[in-house]
Amino acid sequence: MRFRWNACLSLVVVGAAVVTLGDVTVVCAQPAPTAAGGKFVDHVYRDAEGEHKYVVFEPAGYTPEKKWPLVFYLHGASGRGRDGRAQLVVGLGPAVKARAATLPFLVVFPQNENLRSRLLGGWTDGSNELPRALKILDEVERTYSVDRQHEILAGVSMGAFGAWSVAAESPTRWKAVIAVSGGGEPEFVPALTKVPVWAFHAADDQLVPPTRSTGLVEAINAAGGRAYVSIVPRGGHNIGAAVLARDEVFAWLEHPETAPNTNIDWSQRAATADLTDEIPFIPGAEVETAARIRLNSDLLDSLSYVVAERVPADALQGWKPGRFEQQRSGLMSIDVTVGGMHYAGRLEQARITPLASGHLRVQLGLRDLTMTITGTRLQSRLLSAQAGPMAIYIGHRETVWLTVDVLPYVVDRQLKLQLASVDFHIPHHNWSISRPGVDVRGMPFLEGRIADRLVEGIAEKKGMIEQEIRNGVPQMLTQMEPRLAAMWSRTVTHRHWPMPLWQPRFRFYPEAVTVNEQGIELRLGATVAALAPKSATVPLLKFPADADVLPIASNEGIDVAASMRLIDAYSTLLASSDVARFHVLDMSGEGFHRLGRHAFWNAVLPADRRLPETTELSTEVVVTKPFQLRTLDDVEKNFVQGDVGHRLAVGIPQMQLQLATREPGQSKWTDAAVVDLAFAQVLRLGIEHRSFAERKFDLQFETIEPPRVEARLLDAGSSSPLNVDHIAAQFHDAWSNNFGRTERERRMADVKLGQLTLRWQDIGVTDRHFVVRLLRPGIRVYNKSDAVVEYQVRGPLTPWSEAWRLAPGQHHEFRTATPITWKTLGPSGEQVYTLPLGFEAQIRSGAVSGAMNLYEWSDGPIRR
Repeated sequence: MRFRWNACLSLVVVGAAVVTLGDVTVVCAQPAPTAAGGKFVDHVYRDAEGEHKYVVFEPAGYTPEKKWPLVFYLHGASGRGRDGRAQLVVGLGPAVKARAATLPFLVVFPQNENLRSRLLGGWTDGSNELPRALKILDEVERTYSVDRQHEILAGVSMGAFGAWSVAAESPTRWKAVIAVSGGGEPEFVPALTKVPVWAFHAADDQLVPPTRSTGLVEAINAAGGRAYVSIVPRGGHNIGAAVLARDEVFAWLEHPETAPNTNIDWSQRAATADLTDEIPFIPGAEVETAARIRLNSDLLDSLSYVVAERVPADALQGWKPGRFEQQRSGLMSIDVTVGGMHYAGRLEQARITPLASGHLRVQLGLRDLTMTITGTRLQSRLLSAQAGPMAIYIGHRETVWLTVDVLPYVVDRQLKLQLASVDFHIPHHNWSISRPGVDVRGMPFLEGRIADRLVEGIAEKKGMIEQEIRNGVPQMLTQMEPRLAAMWSRTVTHRHWPMPLWQPRFRFYPEAVTVNEQGIELRLGATVAALAPKSATVPLLKFPADADVLPIASNEGIDVAASMRLIDAYSTLLASSDVARFHVLDMSGEGFHRLGRHAFWNAVLPADRRLPETTELSTEVVVTKPFQLRTLDDVEKNFVQGDVGHRLAVGIPQMQLQLATREPGQSKWTDAAVVDLAFAQVLRLGIEHRSFAERKFDLQFETIEPPRVEARLLDAGSSSPLNVDHIAAQFHDAWSNNFGRTERERRMADVKLGQLTLRWQDIGVTDRHFVVRLLRPGIRVYNKSDAVVEYQVRGPLTPWSEAWRLAPGQHHEFRTATPITWKTLGPSGEQVYTLPLGFEAQIRSGAVSGAMNLYEWSDGPIRR
């Protein structure tokens, strides 16, 4: 009798945490397998320039016996590189993966390899990227069975600019065109009248104005073409994933000869998949004691409730095969065949308790556990009897507890669970056995005696039943350890990071775990992914643990302390890569744009090196040395008192302006000048408590001092220096107008761990750590009526409280581990509501009935 305890005891020791800091969302991403059938297949295209990786999505059931429609996808700037996978992460890739089981298209994903191009011009800047991508498509048409009459061209951002251009060059090749957040030229219009086009743009796109799409669509239609445009109300420039995941889009891809359904409810998010792990995780650095996570005992109380709620209904259901045995009764041998046993029950409660001994106690409260033996047969020379079903009832009167003490420990970067003890006993008054019907052939006078003996036989085996249940626990722990090991293979990254090649990606591993009566503390090391293809000869960077003591934990909620050495490691890898660069014309603000114009450079270059207007310029901002972080507040490292700093200096020891030039007709750039800049940006960060429920992350940029500047020409053709004062003044103006004296805030939604709500309390810095605290919120109810309200409350497993009274204009707050049930009492009848943690409600009197009803603080009536 082996019970499936896995579902009951698969408690998340350290699970997937979601932490949102301003514009940064950090998620623990678990690799998700592509749905059965559909798959991404890696390919390599070879030409005179070398090998070029690309991906083809093969639909489920692909066979060369059939012609398959195809989508040719041009990615945005974030997918550039040579890894052959970054082009899948943003835009069409996640939508394809979410539909991998049913999508009837081949999808081709070439990759743009030009890291030096501008963000929007990578496909159209005169390089070989677009011609090579089309040759890749030609290769796919030769190697796959493609319906050449049904090829769709799609592009996002930089890829949308490419799509408009390709469609204008070869309009009859495409069945239809999808362009998201892009634009084209007026001279494209005559050709685009020959192909259906559906453009998408966000109304609040600050990088590419929506008129770049709407203007083209209007011109195409005015010229007799068939073009459509959909404006997404919000989303900025990066709406590719939201658009390309829509059912309406895929429906049109199948039948573009019809008009698309442009009546789209953009408030409803379409399903996409996470493809972050498609970018190979190549270790670049390791950071010892990179983070500490503390789950305090009050949070474990709430997690206990969540565990009980989330256990599947069939977790305690199963079947045990029958058995055969021989028994003796006096001188007679009897063959006993016991039929199979069905068992079923439910988990009513769970408790997770940290112990001073370092153990974690998990208690499972079982109710209504029923074991039904289908039948029993007895056979001897003198006797043949058949007994009908009989049931064993456990926990029908009160909860029966299974108590497991485990010792968590870490070995070889893996979290292990050592079983210390198991306790399970069935009280005599809390179990019973049903008496079976018995049929004895030829001797009916024995039926009652045999039925009694069968019941007595099971009663005598009560200890064996208890032991069978206890025996299931070690097997459960053995099966849990691979799940815990898999948890540490997950990648922690930024969900909306704009540049995958810059993307900070971490894999954490346990270094130590500590349990005491205050809670559980886990200390983690981290592996940081390299930011560009890394040679095997480059050693792994090592960042040893700080001598600085981790901030002291509080005794409530969850505390997270992340070492600044994570930023040290990331910025070191960033500075040593070739991907940390931005073209100044792609940055926000006129001040940065001036740094890329002839007027600026001719004002700072020596007179004999002035640049004619015909010379094309490329000015990039490049990170060349790691950042330096330090707190500016004189604080004690004592997070218990909330005594953390909120001012952080980010030192930029070296950032370069790199000027390159090329003459008309040339394809390659010539490096011309380098400017080294050094400065520091001061940030003030914190969590603002706007109300009981509303939290805002507040980030303020303080004005920087003028940077230190060193500038040099990259050849010896001139001995005159560059005008460093002018450079410093222009860069200071550009940076200050974008980041100086600015304040950014973002609403901080409550964090959900299953049904458990956590609310942001504070964020700050100590000497070498970022610290975050989240607390378990209470429940608050305001009386906004003009009458005294009487009410009662209860928890999930507690009786109703005494009647409480709430005066007009007052509020009551409940600091509880679980949701509560609220019952308003009054002459007009009882009103019963379930209030989750973190909920803020108000009592109002009904307009007609006068009954006292609960309403959400800012919305309508609460659903009962």
